[in-house]
Amino acid sequence: MHEYEINSPGVTMMDIELVGRVFKKLHDCYPGHKWEIEFNSEPSGGVLHIINPALNAALSFTNGTWGYTLHLKTIYTDPDLKCVMRAGGELLERMELARGHHKREQAILRVHGVPDRNQPINKLVI
Repeated sequence: MHEYEINSPGVTMMDIELVGRVFKKLHDCYPGHKWEIEFNSEPSGGVLHIINPALNAALSFTNGTWGYTLHLKTIYTDPDLKCVMRAGGELLERMELARGHHKREQAILRVHGVPDRNQPINKLVI
């Protein structure tokens, strides 16, 4: 079972269930990888940020968090959560990591889509 905590006013039970389904989809599609989710359910249009901690560790000298943002209306209209699967897969591909089961001791040498000045300085083995 995956643990997650939501502590935000205005979050509905449907939102909590959605976060659980997103975690399950990511862990089922990409076993062994760690995932984090930041969730914002603002009435003006909520978003969900999918984050891979290994990516942010490799880019530790940058300001900000790197990840993939999906609008909640996109997720709610995708019953199979294919948009979540694609988002997780794209993050792994940007780090040049296999989409399959995570193999320990993979070094992140380059992250596609990140400016050269923010690339990993040394090999980071995860």
